[in-house]
Amino acid sequence: MKQLIILGGKSHAAEIIEIITRINHSHKEWDMIGFISIDGQARGNKINEYPVLGSLDVIQRYPKAWFIPEFGFPNLADIPYERLASLVDPNVFIANNAQLGKGCIIYPNCFIGANVQFGDFVFCLSGSIINHDVNIGHKVTLTSGVILGGYANIGNSCYLGQGSNIRQGVNIGHNSLIGMGAVVIRDVLPHSVMVGNPARMIHRK
Repeated sequence: MKQLIILGGKSHAAEIIEIITRINHSHKEWDMIGFISIDGQARGNKINEYPVLGSLDVIQRYPKAWFIPEFGFPNLADIPYERLASLVDPNVFIANNAQLGKGCIIYPNCFIGANVQFGDFVFCLSGSIINHDVNIGHKVTLTSGVILGGYANIGNSCYLGQGSNIRQGVNIGHNSLIGMGAVVIRDVLPHSVMVGNPARMIHRK
């Protein structure tokens, strides 16, 4: 089993523990060591029975450990890239030829179709559907129930709100925010905030 440390210590970190437990029930893969915190949690505090190890300065004490970042964890450049893990809940359908980058987390009940490409640090909450040939950039967040039609392209650092629906073949420019329940039927410029059905841009970030 490989040692694993979670970067962060908030609500999503506790949920990541549950995903790790489910993975280990399916096949023993991860030896959970604890958490690295940046929000002042005292060393030795526990989250789901696992200890807070300290802040980023303790990383060098764990030369064999792998790391998985909680949603929104900063300072990712300080983490050894070659030891970034990705976690996929056992209740996810993921096509054999789909490819995930480093530091991705896929929650239960998601569908990831053929030829899907994930960048690094994609955070995908439960019930999302990523259809065939979708390309997702780095640091993208897909909240619960997002649907991406085939051949859609999602740029880096995008946030897709709950229940949003992206039409097949549509391109979402980098650093865009798609509002909850929005239905996007046309390409979206970078830095856009989109709401409604059909989605319209309300301002640029």
